[in-house]
Amino acid sequence: MDRIEPSEKTTECTFKGHAHHYGIEADDRTIDNAAWRYEKPYEEHETLRERIAFHENERSEVELAGAA
Repeated sequence: MDRIEPSEKTTECTFKGHAHHYGIEADDRTIDNAAWRYEKPYEEHETLRERIAFHENERSEVELAGAA
């Protein structure tokens, strides 16, 4: 998480709530808006709280060390 920086971008899903987007610092560059999360999802999607998602088109550029 120390390589993930908040972005000014937010989006809204009518089913899940407001998403906050994040850039990922990798080596000497930042991949802008490569991830997002719902900090306060709607009640029916409460399981999304504290999770982060990565855009599929950035997947080849992001490797999570130690991920199981």
